[in-house]
Order: sequence, then structure tokens, then C-alpha cells
Amino acid sequence: MKKTAKKRKAPANTVDGKNHSSLSHAKTIDQVLGVAKFNQYPTTDEKQYNKALDEMVKVDLQRECLRVFLVPHDRTEVMKARLLKKFREYIAKIHASNVIPTEPKQASKKAHSILSRMLVS
Repeated sequence: MKKTAKKRKAPANTVDGKNHSSLSHAKTIDQVLGVAKFNQYPTTDEKQYNKALDEMVKVDLQRECLRVFLVPHDRTEVMKARLLKKFREYIAKIHASNVIPTEPKQASKKAHSILSRMLVS
């Protein structure tokens, strides 16, 4: 008598043997890609960050300043302005590394002739 192995059912939240239950609550691309784990800020959207700053009280703003290596200030308006400036600089730095030229440069006639010779051979 041969014993047959029972097939195991894959859990509902798995794909390719990996558990993807953490993606079920993801609503933004940042959450899906896990950018928050590597990003200095909780989001890359300025509106969301500004809203988060508006909801913070003075102590929270001071903690946020320390977290992003800024010197806290006594006035909340100054801290918000500094935090937003630093956030914009950070986002600009991220986008600068991902710049794709809108129009490709036109190759010279010499370059065309060289490329055509390479394709022929």
C-alpha cells in the first residue's frame, strides 16, 4: 500500500510562497515599494507632509526637527518653514537622480554614418 502525500493549501495572503499580507493595506506607491523604510520622510508627497506638520504640536515639531537633523526653534512657524524647506531639498535631490531628458539629442551625420556601418557589418 502506497501512501500519497497530502497537498497543502497555500495561505490566502501568499504568492510564490511569500507572505504579502503587508501589501493589502498599501494605498500609495511609497507603501507598496517600502520607501518609508529607506526614506528619511514618511512620504514623498509635499501635501501629505504639510498636512502632517499642521497636525503636530510644538513638541512634535521639535522631535521632527531633531529626527531630520535640524535645530529646533521656539516658534512653530519657523520650524514648519525649516522642515518644509529641508523636505523640498530632499525630494529635489531624489528627483534630480531620476531625470530623463524630454527630447533626445540629434546625432550628427558622422555618428549616423558610423552607426550604419556598425549595423551593416
